[in-house]
Amino acid sequence: MLNVHLVNGQETQSISKKSNGFREEYTALATDKKLKHGPYKKYKGKDELVEEGTFDNNKRTGEWKFYSDGQLEQSYNFTSQELTYVKKSEQSTRAVIDLEIKEIQLDTPPLYLGSKPALNKELNRIMTYPMQALRMGIEGKVLVSAWITETNQFTEIKIVKGIMEDINNEVIKGFTNTERNWIAGTKNGKKVKAEIIFIVEFKLHDGGGKTITLL
Repeated sequence: MLNVHLVNGQETQSISKKSNGFREEYTALATDKKLKHGPYKKYKGKDELVEEGTFDNNKRTGEWKFYSDGQLEQSYNFTSQELTYVKKSEQSTRAVIDLEIKEIQLDTPPLYLGSKPALNKELNRIMTYPMQALRMGIEGKVLVSAWITETNQFTEIKIVKGIMEDINNEVIKGFTNTERNWIAGTKNGKKVKAEIIFIVEFKLHDGGGKTITLL
């Protein structure tokens, strides 16, 4: 049954779509269901909310909320292009303050817009499980660091603890190609260059399955 609504004077239809363990619920233009228009929600699994907001002719508009493990991590206003909320972190971070690298607690940490689920999806779009690692049955976790500059640039990526060369190179490739959507950390109302650290797990499963997961 097709449910037709009016959003900003345009007819829309309700869509529910499942893909790769996620479920999207949104409205799209009645004339083209590929064009999202109106409220949007994305869930992981059955009912774990990942993100919610509003589309205007397939363009994100207004405030969007992004969740990780069921908790609100970020809010970002796409109309004013400003971060409106970041979950506070008690951890200290290396940052460049007065031309010196210091271990401090930032007001807001450097981050990827859309939180961990969005970054994990982007990395999986770019990376593959190396064939050599599959043949050798190699799995494990890679610790990687990088810096986000005051101008939101992702730089100086480095493998802190790796597994094997092919996997390490795949992680570097993955993060190197996620140059967009990074937001610099702040201290005292100013953007600062700061370090960001990730753990990426390469895991083999019974029956031949394999996953790459940002932990």
